[in-house]
Amino acid sequence: MRPQAPAPADVVDQPPFARLHGLACWHCGAVTKTLTPAGEVTLDDDGKVWAVVACEAHEGRPLP
Repeated sequence: MRPQAPAPADVVDQPPFARLHGLACWHCGAVTKTLTPAGEVTLDDDGKVWAVVACEAHEGRPLP
């Protein structure tokens, strides 16, 4: 396996794609558990609102 190049600094600070698109738990990144709507988050850089989800273990946990 070839090593991957490090991600640019501005990408490292961003949440993973799956979490932003409601495909994984916002808090732990789980994708195989039951996911439910958890609310919305807004990133500082673009102001876009993202609908995120949480797994059963993190349901009801406050979003940052």
